[in-house]
Amino acid sequence: MLAHYLEDNGFLKSRFYHHQLLTGSGGEKLSKTAGDISLQHYRNQGLSARQVYNTILQMCGYTESVENAVELGNLLLNKANRQ
Repeated sequence: MLAHYLEDNGFLKSRFYHHQLLTGSGGEKLSKTAGDISLQHYRNQGLSARQVYNTILQMCGYTESVENAVELGNLLLNKANRQ
């Protein structure tokens, strides 16, 4: 409702995707405060944006791959709309 007060029409048109909890190999939730890998880690390793997007998809349990952020968003929204 904050968007109504701010009259931010772009925000009002936003769609959100809620993924399942990301977990480590032992089933524990991932947490930067616990020392788990962050996005910065992947950047420091030299991964391209495409590689990071596809890593995110794998962590969320998807088998599909994407080339860019638009494809990533479309894939997640299409999946969310089917649920």
